[in-house]
This record gives sequence, C-alpha cells and structure tokens, in this order.
Amino acid sequence: MMRRYSLGVEGMHCAACAETVAKALMSVKGVRKAIVNIATERALIETEDGVDFRALALAVENAGYKLATKTLTFALDKPLDDEATKALLRSNGVIAVEVSQPEKSLPAATLVRLHYLDGVISQSEIQRTLQLLGFEAHPVEVSTPEKPAVEEAQTAWRRAWIGLAISLVVMALTMLPSLAYQLWSGWLAFALTTFVVFWVGTPFFRRAWKAALNLNATMDTLVSIGAISAYAYSTWLLLASQLAHHLPVGHLYFDSAAFILSAISLGKGLETRARAIATSSLHQLVRLLPSKATVVRNGSEQTVPLAEVQVGDLVMVRTGERVPVDGLVISGKASVDESLLTGESEPVVKSEGDEVLGGSLCVDGFLQVEALRVGETTFIAQMTRLMDEAQASKPSMQRLADKVAGVFVPIVLLLATATFVGWLMLSGNLTKAVIAAVSVTIIACPCAMGLATPTAIAVALGRLAQMGILVRNAEAMEKAAEITSVVLDKTGTVTQGQMEVVAIWSPKLDEAKFLQIAASAERSSLHPIAQAIVREASKRGLEILEIADVRSEVGLGVTAKIVGSRKV
Repeated sequence: MMRRYSLGVEGMHCAACAETVAKALMSVKGVRKAIVNIATERALIETEDGVDFRALALAVENAGYKLATKTLTFALDKPLDDEATKALLRSNGVIAVEVSQPEKSLPAATLVRLHYLDGVISQSEIQRTLQLLGFEAHPVEVSTPEKPAVEEAQTAWRRAWIGLAISLVVMALTMLPSLAYQLWSGWLAFALTTFVVFWVGTPFFRRAWKAALNLNATMDTLVSIGAISAYAYSTWLLLASQLAHHLPVGHLYFDSAAFILSAISLGKGLETRARAIATSSLHQLVRLLPSKATVVRNGSEQTVPLAEVQVGDLVMVRTGERVPVDGLVISGKASVDESLLTGESEPVVKSEGDEVLGGSLCVDGFLQVEALRVGETTFIAQMTRLMDEAQASKPSMQRLADKVAGVFVPIVLLLATATFVGWLMLSGNLTKAVIAAVSVTIIACPCAMGLATPTAIAVALGRLAQMGILVRNAEAMEKAAEITSVVLDKTGTVTQGQMEVVAIWSPKLDEAKFLQIAASAERSSLHPIAQAIVREASKRGLEILEIADVRSEVGLGVTAKIVGSRKV
C-alpha cells in the first residue's frame, strides 16, 4: 500500500538544493516518488509500507540538509529498557530517543525525549505507543518545529544592511578619483572588504563547501566563486603594488566582492520573508484549534493540553469556545459556526446525536461532545495535510524551471571558465579575463529561475486560502487559467460570508427605535445575525441601551430586559 507524507526540509536555498534533496530521498528503499518544493521548504513523498524514516533522515543529512523535526519529552513511571527503546524507534517517524534522569522536583522515574517527524506521527500516537508498552507517560515539554530559516533570514537581513553600508565606503575608496589608486586607500578597502567577505559571506561559503563535498554545485557555488575571485584578484594587485615599492595601485575590485555578497544576502532575506508570509496564511486552519480542552475524567472537569485528549473522552464546549476535536454530541444544544471549515455562513444548530468538527465555534449554547477523532485524524488536520501536499506539488511550468535550474549551475561554471580562457588568450589581459569570468558567474545566478515560479505559486495558494478557497493540487490552479465558465450549485455561494441587515419591519415601533432595542439585546451575542444587527445600529449611530436578564434560546433568539422598560 502506498502512503503519502509531507515533510519539512531545512537548509535549502536554490532549485539545485531541492533537486539534491529529491535524489537523496529517492535513494532510500521504499520511496517511490519525491517532490521537493524550495518555496515552501517541504518534500512530498510517496512510500511503500515499512519505509525506514531514520534512513530517510540520514540520507538527507548526508546530502547536506536536514528533515525538520519536533521534540517531545515524557515523564515515565519506570525506567525505559532497551526493548522499549527499540520498539519506539520502530515507530514510523521517530528519529531518535534520549533517556535522562528527571529533576528531584519531578515525580517520575525516567525522562524520555523523542525527536520525530511532524506529519508522520503525532504526540497522541507516541503516547499511545508508550502506554501499550506498559508505561504511564505524561508530556513534560512539547517543542514546536524550530524556525532556522526565519532566524537565518533575520541574521542575513542584518548582515546585508551592514555589508551594504560598508560596501558604499569601499566603493568610494576604490572609485573616487581623489581616493582611488592610493596605497593607503587600497589597504583600508582591503580591511573593510575582508570583514564583509568573512562575515556576510561565511554562510554562502559554508553551503558551497558542503555542496562540493557532496559533488554538487548550487547558487552558493556561483556566489562564492564570484566574490572570492574579485576579492583574491584585488588583494593580489594590492600586494604586487606593495612589493613593487609603492607603485601606483591598479583599479581594485573590492567593492564588487562586498556588493555581491551583501546584495544577495539582502535578497535571501526578502525571499524568506515572502515565503514565510505565504506559508503562514496556508496554515491558518490549524490556528482554529484551541491549545487546551475541558474534559470530564473521574467525574470532574479537567483542563488538559489538546494533545492529551483521547478518543472516547467527554469534552465540554461552552459559548464562545471552539470545538477542540471531531466528535458526537452526547447532550446539550448550541448554534455552531462552521463557516471556515464548510463555507456555510449561517450557524448550524447541533444537538444530541449530531457530529461536530474540530475548529468550529460555539456561538450560543453548551455541548457535551464525545471525541471520535483527535490529532492527525481530525477533519481540520486532513485539510491541512491536503494543503501541504498542494504546496509541495509542482505544476508543469515549475517542473520545467526546476529541470533547467538543476543543470544551470554546472553550465554557468563551464561558460565562466571558457570566458576566462577566451579573454586571456585573445587579449592577454589577466584583469579583463578575471572581470569577464566573474561577471558571467554572478549575473547568471539562477536564483530567479529556481525561486520565482514556486514562490509565485506559494503566494497564490496563500491568497486563495485567505479567501476561503483551498486548492488540492498546484496543477489544478495552473489549469484554472483556461476556465471560461463557472457553474454554482446552490444559493448563497457567491457572498461575502457575512450577514447584513437589508430591511427592518415592526408593526408598532418606528424603524430606528426597533433597531436600537434589538441591537441592545443582541450586543453580547456571537451569533452572525446578532452581530449584523449590532453593526447596522452602529452604522446609524444609534445608542446602545442598558440591558439586564439576558436569556438565549438556541435556534430562537434572545430575550432581555431594557433597564426602565419592559421585556423584549
């Protein structure tokens, strides 16, 4: 049986990186398909049952990258033996298990820390595995996936602006007639550029070296070669002038080395920020789930982390709270807003025997819900998984761009070498040959080719998600450009998703007075109709009256007492 997983990948910076990761994943036994998206930093893989996820993580690590993991710590009631450790490591998605002794303040025999792949196994599944192995396990610490890409972008942002500021000074030292060709200004430019090259440029050099060890060439390879060439050649000119008894210094290219690294570092920061914004909007559904839930255990209500809710638990949901799990209503009655999940703008009345979806909002009433699906099996988790797969999928235009970008770096290196040799042979001028080769290397960096298409797709998917439109496959979005007609199957599909007051009728009161009383009674309600009435009163500048004895009847409305008046 084939299974699909969406995995986060850390350390990628260009299309060549994505191709390298895809090849590493495909090299593992049992992997039938691997698509890596540089814009979303995720890999979509199709595997046979029994694939070794630790082998997957090792293959990616050997290629110079890393699969994104989460860390989870459990307090156990007894020591973890070797057999139990091996059983945990056999669980799909568990990468490493660490055992330590707990602090004295913690009533536990052993602490076990697990590193696992999010999207392959969940916290509840790991806890259930420990319980089946005979352990009483309590979560102590849950870490969200680290954000090395975001942190790296922030660091790159700072480095880029400082580097650009220094580059302007270097440019003045090497290009202004009153300063250029002076030995002292050359050495000052050398000192400033050395700082930029080895501070701003270190991440590029480190990634290029890592790629070279794996016999790969990436965008970082081109940037590193271009910057180091300009820096090394200018340093050689400066030393030659010093050794030749202070002869006039030739034109130096320290400014080129500094600007190359600073400008591309700034571009990396902008790229990562754009990707982060697009990706965060795609995962807004996950934020609908509360972090905690109220459950009934041993005859009393307890507030527990959402990850500890298990199938069969009785969950309490009150007015204003979001339903934490997919479940069956055991008792109670409430109006539930499912608009962000189903698109239905009007709240649905739920009572005994009805199913509710995790993430929906209880706008009015009270429900006791038996948990049927938790964690990765909930409707909202499945929708999120589909969105992850949509991000990782590639339309035909992106596959073409990736193929070209994958062979582009080696071709550029060959062209740069040919340019250097050609200029040197034809002109006999080393300076011209070096500058021409560096120009080819830098100008041909395939950043835009490998990143423009996936970034555009990620931004489009994010914008569609914000508008309530979920796309299961990026290729479907590409084909949508060919649509000529749209057929809608129900009334109310094309709306703003927000109710408005369009007419007011009262047999006794005038329109403004009737609206004022209604808005006063409804002002504390979360129901969409109530909120529409309050908004309309606000638009008309009507004063909200003081009320008391507010009572809500699910599916019927509210009754209240206007202070100094009669009930309405």
